[in-house]
Amino acid sequence: MNTTGIIATTIPEGSALFLLVSFIILLALMKKFVFGPVQDMMDKRAQQINDDLDNAIQTKENALKDQEQIKFNLQESQKQAAELLNNARINAEKESSNLIGIAQARANDINRQARLDANQIKEDALNQAKNEIADLSLKIASQIVNKELNERTHQKLIDDFISEVSSKGK
Repeated sequence: MNTTGIIATTIPEGSALFLLVSFIILLALMKKFVFGPVQDMMDKRAQQINDDLDNAIQTKENALKDQEQIKFNLQESQKQAAELLNNARINAEKESSNLIGIAQARANDINRQARLDANQIKEDALNQAKNEIADLSLKIASQIVNKELNERTHQKLIDDFISEVSSKGK
């Protein structure tokens, strides 16, 4: 025995070799039946996690692309809406100017026609008055020829002429 304080156990030489071989066999069996399936399960789980991460990254990238596309579409829609409003405003102004021009032209035509009508009425009235004066003058002349002209008769003819002209003027 050793006096160094360490208790040594003695293993028979054949037993140590047996234990070593048994341990190696046990490790080989554990590797095949325990460590292999556990490692496969761990590898599958790691692969699934990696796939999930890749899918998450891809989904995030797609979401960002979709968000950018939506933002772009929204900006384009706003541009188109602004353009449509501007075009509508321009068309409305053109239509308004066109309608004002048409109304102005119609008003000018109406004024011109009213002046023409007024001038025609004036000319017709003057012509009618001339004709009536001529007729009355002929009547007076014929009456003068038929009558002797004295001052009372002359005054009566003038008064009759004036009353006849004023009655026709009304």
